[in-house]
Amino acid sequence: MHSSDLDPKKKILFRKIDRSFLEEFHDHLKDRGCKESGGIGFYMRHIRAIYNEAIREGYVNPGLYPFWTYQNKGYKIPNQ
Repeated sequence: MHSSDLDPKKKILFRKIDRSFLEEFHDHLKDRGCKESGGIGFYMRHIRAIYNEAIREGYVNPGLYPFWTYQNKGYKIPNQ
């Protein structure tokens, strides 16, 4: 992942959000000073919620769901 991929004004395609993206995003947030349980978990919960909504609306193939294989590093993403 390149830092330009994380530009808040830039759109990220769902197909680019995979286990590798989530791990690199986690490391990026940690490098920027986010705490494991508060900040990083906050962002990951929101990404997961948006991804789940996209699946429900039929925008994303459920087989691409990245959270089945993503192993977080010290925080819990609660089930919905």
